[in-house]
Amino acid sequence: MNCAPTAYMNIARYGNFTNEERQQSQYFSSSEQRISLLSGVDQYIIEPKHYKVVIGSVPEALLPENNPVSGRASIYLDNVIAKNFFQIDKDNEIIRTVRDRGLWSAIDAVTNPYQCNAQYQDEVYHNSCKYRCIVEGTTAEPRYDSTDWLLVAGDTTLTLDIESTDGETFLVGQLSTTLTAKVKRGVTDITADILVGDWSWTRETGDVASDTIWNTDHAGCGNSVTLTNEDLAALSGRFICTAYVRDGAESVSAQVAF
Repeated sequence: MNCAPTAYMNIARYGNFTNEERQQSQYFSSSEQRISLLSGVDQYIIEPKHYKVVIGSVPEALLPENNPVSGRASIYLDNVIAKNFFQIDKDNEIIRTVRDRGLWSAIDAVTNPYQCNAQYQDEVYHNSCKYRCIVEGTTAEPRYDSTDWLLVAGDTTLTLDIESTDGETFLVGQLSTTLTAKVKRGVTDITADILVGDWSWTRETGDVASDTIWNTDHAGCGNSVTLTNEDLAALSGRFICTAYVRDGAESVSAQVAF
């Protein structure tokens, strides 16, 4: 409506058509339940682009469809520059901010300690796995069995490989090699973490009585065993290595056939 002003009229104007210095304003509206800061208002109608800050009920035009905050007290603004954010749950408990610190570094662990406190919990990547700090300021290397780090993602599959120093093909009566087993969890070599008594070597040649004697004689030899002709009287057979991993209470095996 365009009419001449008369006495007792309340007239409000948010901006200015041409003077940019008069295109900013702030207003408080009890009916709209919001405080607004406007900028760049060069027309009669306020558009979404004019809102720079809204505290309270945010106009629907500023929100995406199916938004979760419609009708709820909120804050809308163009930019945020802050040092700290604290998020709380329904019980008013602080939800810690998880921070990605990139690749784990022994140097950073000392010069810029990894955090686990009421506000932050740092995450790092190490040996193809992602770990979350659970002990403030720890300098320990992240590992699958660490008490300072929680493994949250990555390959933790156990694998056992057997290496033969002289290959796996021998002429009859000429067997001579040393078998060495290694265990990995994902890409991490954990061979040194397995106790000597948690390794076992067994032989299968079809001669049960002879195999049982061989198995007993080679108990407790760790992750390595040396083989000669005396260890394979039959024309063929296989040697099986099994490692028991106490951390996960599981076993892993592999075999070599001659």
